[in-house]
Amino acid sequence: MNNYAKPIVYFDMDNVLVDFQSGVDKIPTEVKAQYECDAKGKPHYDDIPGIFSKMEPFKGAIEAVKKISAEYEVFILTTAPWNNPSAWSDKLEWVKKHFPKEFHKRVIISHHKDLLKGDFLIDDRGDKGQSDFEGEWIEFGSKEFPDWPTVTDYLLNDVKKLKEAHDHSFKNKSELMKSRVCGCFNCLATFNPKEIVNFIDDGKTALCPECGIDSVIGDASGYPVTNEFLNKMCRYWF
Repeated sequence: MNNYAKPIVYFDMDNVLVDFQSGVDKIPTEVKAQYECDAKGKPHYDDIPGIFSKMEPFKGAIEAVKKISAEYEVFILTTAPWNNPSAWSDKLEWVKKHFPKEFHKRVIISHHKDLLKGDFLIDDRGDKGQSDFEGEWIEFGSKEFPDWPTVTDYLLNDVKKLKEAHDHSFKNKSELMKSRVCGCFNCLATFNPKEIVNFIDDGKTALCPECGIDSVIGDASGYPVTNEFLNKMCRYWF
């Protein structure tokens, strides 16, 4: 659970919100030549002073953040190269330039993304703890999420499902009695519908036999009564 009214989404910057190559393309050839080979024989253009101030937004990123922020608490979670001190301030100035006032106060710089609490992390790489993030890692640029429209549709449809599922916790006695398994999205308990003995709303709305809250749904609703789904419901509604 979090202290915000909505689920939390983190956005990575480089090659997610920001088109990294657009910054590289603006660097003079003689400067790039100095950063074409690090100790491992790979380019390290992210160490070029000022490069992060030259980058353009990734296609569709600005519009996507605006749409997603209507349903989620949004933050930027990025890393910055240790050998390029200007990168930290350049990234902050980039956010100030492209996003609404005060959004720069939602910028988090960390090389340990698994330590953050939240529901979704949109990131193109998995080398900074993304796979151990407590919520769901959306791998930007993957086959499943190749661009911003697919990411946006996924997140907005996810919220839609959580809202629609909530309707099945009201005046639901008949539906619950047809279910094989029921669950509570407050305490996350699962149980046989026969275990439900208390009802409100003239005997039509079930109360959880474990915690007594009217937050019970059954699989006859068409929604999965799984720990994963109940957790999502809990984070959204409680």
